[in-house]
Amino acid sequence: MSGGRAKCARMHNDFHIALLLFAWVSTGLTTFAALDAATRMPGGSTVAKRRNWRIACAIILGIGLWSGLWLAQVGLHRPLAAQLAAPISATLMTALAASLVALLTVLPDMPPAIAGRPPHRHRIAMGAIALGIGLLMTELYLARPWAHDDALSLQRTLVGWGGGTLVLGAGTCLAMCMAFHLPPAQRRAAVGLRARAAAVLATSAMLSLAAWPSASAWPADEATTLHVVPVIMLSAGGMLLALGLHALLIMLETRVDSAQAHLAASLARVANQAPTPQHHDALTGLPNRLQLRQSLDSAILSTTRRGRPFALFCLDLDNFGQINEQYGRATGDRVLQIIAERLRQTMRGEDMVVRLGGDEFAILVEGLTLPEAAATVGDKLLFRLRELVEVDGRRLRATASIGVVIHPHNGATADALLEHADAAMFDCKQSTGNAYRFYEPRLNTTAHRVLQIQRALSHAALNGQLSVYYQPKFDAFTQAMTGAEALLRWNHPELGPVSPAEFIPLAERTGTIVELGDWVVEEVCRQIMHWDAAGMVPQRIAVNLSPRQFQQPDLVQRLSQILHRYQVSAHRLMFEITETAAMRDASQSIAVIRQIQALGIEVAIDDFGTGYSSLSYLQRFRAQQIKIDRAFISALDDNPPEAAAIIRAICAMAHSLDMTVVAEGVETEAQMEALVNLQCDQVQGYLLARPLPAKDFQGLLEGMQFA
Repeated sequence: MSGGRAKCARMHNDFHIALLLFAWVSTGLTTFAALDAATRMPGGSTVAKRRNWRIACAIILGIGLWSGLWLAQVGLHRPLAAQLAAPISATLMTALAASLVALLTVLPDMPPAIAGRPPHRHRIAMGAIALGIGLLMTELYLARPWAHDDALSLQRTLVGWGGGTLVLGAGTCLAMCMAFHLPPAQRRAAVGLRARAAAVLATSAMLSLAAWPSASAWPADEATTLHVVPVIMLSAGGMLLALGLHALLIMLETRVDSAQAHLAASLARVANQAPTPQHHDALTGLPNRLQLRQSLDSAILSTTRRGRPFALFCLDLDNFGQINEQYGRATGDRVLQIIAERLRQTMRGEDMVVRLGGDEFAILVEGLTLPEAAATVGDKLLFRLRELVEVDGRRLRATASIGVVIHPHNGATADALLEHADAAMFDCKQSTGNAYRFYEPRLNTTAHRVLQIQRALSHAALNGQLSVYYQPKFDAFTQAMTGAEALLRWNHPELGPVSPAEFIPLAERTGTIVELGDWVVEEVCRQIMHWDAAGMVPQRIAVNLSPRQFQQPDLVQRLSQILHRYQVSAHRLMFEITETAAMRDASQSIAVIRQIQALGIEVAIDDFGTGYSSLSYLQRFRAQQIKIDRAFISALDDNPPEAAAIIRAICAMAHSLDMTVVAEGVETEAQMEALVNLQCDQVQGYLLARPLPAKDFQGLLEGMQFA
């Protein structure tokens, strides 16, 4: 009889040793799964997707640790509560919360391109402390070292409480450092390091639970078995759930990586394929620039042999961008097709009509008897192009500015002829338009510089030549920073820094300002996201909306998409609209301002005092801020009484409409003192701070943070 009892006891002990081993292995597996998934966020993920990924990793980690600790509790012969629902729920919520806080603290919101460095040590330490506290509370709830039957010795109590806490704290800190001290780019490859970190965390959790002094072991009776079996099944189910979620994340990561690899391979194939030269424009069927260059080279050789000059005409349609904006690109394309057909009909069969791109055309006329004969061709072209174009019942006007060069008088090579024709055409467009102009040497470097700027401006953002500077705004009375204005800067590799006063009007005229404006908004939002992740003091950034940008029908939709893409709160932005732009179509401006404000973005009226807005329209705009034009601020030095009277009236009017008044261009102490006395709310100018690059502006924010 005694032999049978001994045999049962051995089997009983063997069962619990196996259960402890299973708890340790399964905890290590699920911990490794969580740490492994945490380092595998797909590249290019948005902030929201990265946050969801970390939450999933926290669920894996929390469920794995919770399941392992409950299995270990059974394997250690620890007594279970009569009612299991409350302990199970409490310990599960504690483990999940601790895991979530730990991973959200250690892993950044920023995508890998920005968060290329490992987390700061204090972030890893805070995450380890959060996870350690959560595991400590879970183990205390399971072991209940205060609820034992017999009095324990002081030594046993100190060893139990101190040893359990020490082992758990040391193991948690070591595991978190091993898993996350590497930069994100290296973390994916460090599988062995993550496995060792998981083993350390699982071992410390098991040892610390065993070290706690606990109540006496439970007997192997039927009542206990009824509690043990559900605990084992529930814990095993938690393990399977955690591992299944990890498998799902790995499948998702594999799918994303596969799609990105397929896209990269496709792009590489396209890049490596030798492009087949295309000699005709797809929209109009006309020869293109490539064929024109070949024909120019042939014409130059022919002229050299025969001595007869030829003419090259470069045409650019006037105000074609307005047709695209008002009626859509389909209408614009149809206008281009009609103009191309008219040019073909106007010229001789042996003349070459070319579409250079966009709304630019060129005509090569050979066999001129005299250079002056090109003027007759120019008159004929202008007469034909002045006819209205009818598209879908609409009668549209599409005149052109034409530049004319004669070979060999205006250039000996194809490149020189094209450049000089462009210069003449641009000079014509700048003056009157709807005319033709012959190239003359008097077209100085200014025309060539403007032409160079126009060509380079559309590619400036892609070539990394653009940047955003931030000019702080300050409270006029306390001189505390109230925000900043984003200012676009362009540093051309050949021209050097190009003044905004030079390229912004050109971008406005050509329509490039819409793309530049979107780029500035995106760059500001990206920078705000970066500053927020770095813990900088939040600031509202003001961005200028150009008149053409303000007239875009999909402006609000694009702004909303940019805010969502970078997860930036709308109240962090303010849009500045010039008074002149707002009054071009006051009713439409009111509707657009309402839509922008509905997103949560504040609106300011810029350069106030230079336009012609009435008080009734200003009230209907409901802007939050007015910026007094710098001309009135400068006048405080030249004509103080008159300038002060105007500024006082603007401030009084704005305050009556609950608007904030900002004075821009403050450069002297006398101006500053006068503006304070005139009750101006905020100031901006070189006296207080010049526009700063993003890095220097961040340094200013850091100084405020630690001041």
